[in-house]
Amino acid sequence: MESSTPTTVTGSHGTYHWLATGLHDLDSFLLRCPETLAGKYVAVTSLDSGPLRLTEEQERTGWRSRGGVAYSPQVRIVEKLRRGGFDE
Repeated sequence: MESSTPTTVTGSHGTYHWLATGLHDLDSFLLRCPETLAGKYVAVTSLDSGPLRLTEEQERTGWRSRGGVAYSPQVRIVEKLRRGGFDE
């Protein structure tokens, strides 16, 4: 019988690094390791099985969407990312 335990995958390409896991959602990750995103960017590929639809406020603060992926501005205040329950 196969294990249903979520796996964690990391990777890199040039200066880009990523982590994908089913063990924690973004909010849990930020609560445990907030310093990992300071000065970086977040790309949201899916929220509840579809693309993240940006609000006017998110667009005003620098979020952009291209090809179904939402991109954050450079993260300066990690706590501001904790609202939304991002899935992927």
